[in-house]
Amino acid sequence: MILAIDIGNSFTHTAIYDSNKIVFLKKFPTGSGFQLSLFNQLSRKVKKNDLSIGIASVVPQANKKWEIAIKKNLGAEPLFINGNIVLPISLRVSKLYSLGADRICIASAAYKYCKQSQNVIAVDFGTATTYDVVLKQGEYIGGIISPGIATSAKALNTFTAKLPMLKSSDFTFSRKIVGKNTTEAIKSGVIYSALASFEGIIKGIEKEMKRKFKVILTGGFAGLIHGGTSIKTVIKPNLVLDGINYIMKFNNGY
Repeated sequence: MILAIDIGNSFTHTAIYDSNKIVFLKKFPTGSGFQLSLFNQLSRKVKKNDLSIGIASVVPQANKKWEIAIKKNLGAEPLFINGNIVLPISLRVSKLYSLGADRICIASAAYKYCKQSQNVIAVDFGTATTYDVVLKQGEYIGGIISPGIATSAKALNTFTAKLPMLKSSDFTFSRKIVGKNTTEAIKSGVIYSALASFEGIIKGIEKEMKRKFKVILTGGFAGLIHGGTSIKTVIKPNLVLDGINYIMKFNNGY
């Protein structure tokens, strides 16, 4: 079995995979610290000698704490995903040290889903919105990073004196683009800007590369964009975790 841990800026996601099937899934805020109950649950799910552990982290200060806690509670040595380990894709980019582990995992999982038969763009709608481009021969050629949808809304609230913060229930498409009050205007601006940006970037990549791509969405706002776009998309909610599982299996030779 494989324990996949995705340490993100906002949330940490954990999953246990039995082959390609998720048999345990838990999410909690990254800044909340370690919960003993999590390790107790994990210990009941698997035997210590029957567990490989992979970690994709974009929060360096959390890494050592996780490593120590895993060794103490699970008796295992985790593998931290980065551009220098054995991967199922080729990274055709410069400065590998700067490439986020989450993006490596997303690109790997997207490549696997396309079964080496389609070029793919994987888009993660998280704290940041990231686009990762993988050609069907398994070459990761780079991507794009832009502010996330909630991050954009927070920036308007943080850096202005009067603009309010949107509530979670505000992140929906309005029937009309033009807002009748300030909140409606912010909601429309943030969401329709994200949609226009997404569609423009996908079309721009295809024009630049002179080829078509399958588009896979993941992250908290994947469903929102999937429901509003005219571009054909597929949602894979656990793409980072799936990528960790795939990379661990690849490293373990199965």
